[in-house]
Amino acid sequence: MLSQENNVHKSVGVLFFLLITAAFLFKGTSDYSILIISYGVIVTSTLSYCWSLKSIQYTQLTFLLGIWLVWTTLPPLVGLVPRTALFGIFQCSMWIFGFILFNRDSLADWLWKNLLKLLWILGLICAGYALIQLFAKNAMPVGIFASKNTAAAFLMMIDLLLIGNFFTLEIRQFKSSDTIKKIIILTSIYIITLALLAALSRGVILCFICFATLEIVLCRQDLKLRSMYQLSGILVLALATLCLFAQSAIQHRLDLLAHEKSRLIIWNGAWQLWQKTPWYGLGIFNFKQYYPAFSLPGDGSNLEYAHNDFLQLLVETGIPGIVILLGIIMTVLIYLKHYLNHPSKNSVTHIQGIACFSALGALVCHSFIDFNFYVFPMNLLMGCCLGYLHYFLRKEGGVKVYSFSLKNIWILRSGVIVFLLVISSYFFRFLILEHYIKNTEAAIQAKHFNEAIASSNHALNLFPFVEIQSLKIDASLQLIQQATSVQERHSWIKKTEFAIKQAIAMNPYFARPYFQMGLLQSLERDDVQKAKAYFSKAIKNDPHFCLARLTFARFLIEKHELDLAQEVLETGLQYPISPEYIELYLNYLAKLRFANGNQEGAQKAAQRLEHLKLYNQDYSDLI
Repeated sequence: MLSQENNVHKSVGVLFFLLITAAFLFKGTSDYSILIISYGVIVTSTLSYCWSLKSIQYTQLTFLLGIWLVWTTLPPLVGLVPRTALFGIFQCSMWIFGFILFNRDSLADWLWKNLLKLLWILGLICAGYALIQLFAKNAMPVGIFASKNTAAAFLMMIDLLLIGNFFTLEIRQFKSSDTIKKIIILTSIYIITLALLAALSRGVILCFICFATLEIVLCRQDLKLRSMYQLSGILVLALATLCLFAQSAIQHRLDLLAHEKSRLIIWNGAWQLWQKTPWYGLGIFNFKQYYPAFSLPGDGSNLEYAHNDFLQLLVETGIPGIVILLGIIMTVLIYLKHYLNHPSKNSVTHIQGIACFSALGALVCHSFIDFNFYVFPMNLLMGCCLGYLHYFLRKEGGVKVYSFSLKNIWILRSGVIVFLLVISSYFFRFLILEHYIKNTEAAIQAKHFNEAIASSNHALNLFPFVEIQSLKIDASLQLIQQATSVQERHSWIKKTEFAIKQAIAMNPYFARPYFQMGLLQSLERDDVQKAKAYFSKAIKNDPHFCLARLTFARFLIEKHELDLAQEVLETGLQYPISPEYIELYLNYLAKLRFANGNQEGAQKAAQRLEHLKLYNQDYSDLI
């Protein structure tokens, strides 16, 4: 019976590791991959938990995590926040289910041991790829991620865990195989540290130094001086290698840093959004639906993240959410304090626990100046580390455990089953939604606009999201142009106008419907004042919307309002301009400056046009 149970546990572990690997390989960047992987994690962890449930125990931390899950799940289900937050449950709740799996007595040690091996391999792959990008391609060392900061944060976690692994080798009885393993670990630390430093992420480097030092301090009584010298030598060697062989890459990065906008601009805009937000928040993962309208001049971000997870979670989950989150952090710190008063006498166990805390703590601290919580695989890793840390502290007596009567076990199981049924329902609905969205986009590309409207209507019946409504409007605008009679044309104009008003009602801060209404008013209604008002609203709600800004400028040029057209383009220089629009943008700007008597400014724009650097989207020096 025990052997059968172990086999089941290992099967669950193998399935979970496959899901983690998939999360890193697919990077959690497509909706399909996020839905399938997250649903797999939810089902695996909850069914495994229910299957092994023999008693009802909880701690202060598990209680807070349960409240967090309810608080982020319930508001979109009951309509308190926009329903786009339903997707956020799949995107941002994986840390809870990673915690559930790694907090189990029967599975935690085996899972953690094998997770370290998997992360070791993934870390080396990421670091190796990042170094190839840096030295061979002279590109940003992003590794297997989309952002160099995310790659560096991931490598920081692996580095801190490997440092703990290295320290434990010095504790064990010496074997010849341990020497080989030490060499392999030190080599891995060297490669990963080199890639980490190559990203030149100030926040990651600072967090790594602080938590590597903390890890050493908390484990100092179990460490040998020789291992300290060896580790220090490897870290210094990695730094020296970077300085010797990557000087051009470092200079390139420093040039970019010179033009990098302060995160304070983003935080200020996010804070203004928070002031307009209800006390209960906008809903998990809904920040990007509203933030563009509050973006301030100089904001060079992609307008999706606050680059401060705690500030973004304050906006999305409101005051209750951030209080719960801070309560979770404080609870973990209190648990750790209790443990450190009576640390484990087993040196290997102690070092492993502290290494886990250091890796998690470094990532949490880095989240104050960047986004990690919203990167799908990183969110999952946070939960795994938190789950194992809680298991470790509980096993060592640092956590007070409470129990419920076994008579109430059916209530818990019933609640889990209801939750699974609800999640399953939305999982399949989102899959169908993605299918209809793909069909709509494909139909628009193929110029089958009636098919696009039919597919978008199916999608809107599932979830009335403004992005889908906007796709439907795109198809309607094309059908106006294809109308074969005046009556048909007027019919489509009325339908399109009604659809745009619906889109604005869905989300008044979404820019695209205003742009579409501006097109309708300028091309079909010939209402200059309304067109100007809607175009202005579009670029106010999304200052990065280059197509809307260029269209507005061209419309003003046609109406001979050259001063206003130039002002529209001059204002846009305070924001990033994507490579696909920059040639046209600078062309218009140079001609408008010349026409309005600013010959020096026109020449400056023309010269910049001749020496474009497409990786640089900052043209604020032309103001």
